[in-house]
Amino acid sequence: MSKLYSNEHSIIPSYAASEIETNEALKLIAEKRVDMATLITHRFDITKAADAVKCAHEAKDAMKVIVTADS
Repeated sequence: MSKLYSNEHSIIPSYAASEIETNEALKLIAEKRVDMATLITHRFDITKAADAVKCAHEAKDAMKVIVTADS
């Protein structure tokens, strides 16, 4: 992370859902009609962030890849 900061790199996520779709998704989550845990296919510790990016980029069997600071 320090290299990203010191080199002034930015990570810019994008998502193509409309406001209507986002609101519907949030409603389904709030009503517990969607099990969010099952959508996360890969978890990486922050020390393996490069592996997480590679996994998401290759997208072979990845649905949602997350990076955590949990050690």
